Amino acid sequence: MKIVDVKKIDQLPAYDAPPSYVCTVYKEGYVRIKKELTLGGYVESKNRSWNTVYFKLRGTLLQVFKTQASQYPLCTMSMLKANCGMAHNYTKHDNVLRLCLGLKEQYLLRPLGGIPDTISWFEHLQSSINISTDIDRRRMPRILTLARGNNHQRRTVSLHVGKTQAIVPILKCHNQK
Repeated sequence: MKIVDVKKIDQLPAYDAPPSYVCTVYKEGYVRIKKELTLGGYVESKNRSWNTVYFKLRGTLLQVFKTQASQYPLCTMSMLKANCGMAHNYTKHDNVLRLCLGLKEQYLLRPLGGIPDTISWFEHLQSSINISTDIDRRRMPRILTLARGNNHQRRTVSLHVGKTQAIVPILKCHNQK
């Protein structure tokens, strides 16, 4: 270990301070959530009811609270290796998103604000997923602008709010073929 003389500190080379960090992916609000698959995947969850919870998405971290006033989260989820899209094969409710956390867990999400809130949550979750991977290993962001499919199979769904249109990918449940 090299000891530097206090008198020579002023003579050391100066380095620029690192750039300040500003989190641009931030959203919070009430969402209905239903666990579709449990830890380990491919096994249906025992508790299959819808619960209204408060989501706080900040950067690549999603925290789930019981209410907005709750101090401690019920659970915390990393968006690393996650995937988000429309749950087209869930037909009981409209505008349902499917959030897959790798092969570990899978959730159905129903934002309370209808189509505009569904689009907003999809965009924020997708942005969080896109920035979660190390920059050297990151693939291009999955922002879909055109619907494509093979053999007339729909892989995207179009959501319209006034003049705004969002094209969202469709995700199937892991245990369905």
